[in-house]
Amino acid sequence: MASDSWWTSNVIVRSNVVCSYGAATCIRTSWTEANPGRRFLCCTDGCGLLRWIEPPVSCPRCERILPSLLRSNKENSGLMRLNEKEAAEKGVEARRLKFV
Repeated sequence: MASDSWWTSNVIVRSNVVCSYGAATCIRTSWTEANPGRRFLCCTDGCGLLRWIEPPVSCPRCERILPSLLRSNKENSGLMRLNEKEAAEKGVEARRLKFV
């Protein structure tokens, strides 16, 4: 698995499966280039449990397109964060100038 942003999920679904330590698990979605869109079970306490609940993507078109879309999304997310930071800084400057 990639070390940065290897999974994400807007909705974390609780599962009735428990890990070997008795902790609850949830279902998340992997967005790595190796497993885009593939769902898995993981421990909510971080014990390291990871169990795939879906097979790997087997669609040749998806295998070609998804990695590029994921890279593009990551780049756009970075640009968006930079733009938000710049907008916040300009907002602070505008408020400062208003009161000068």
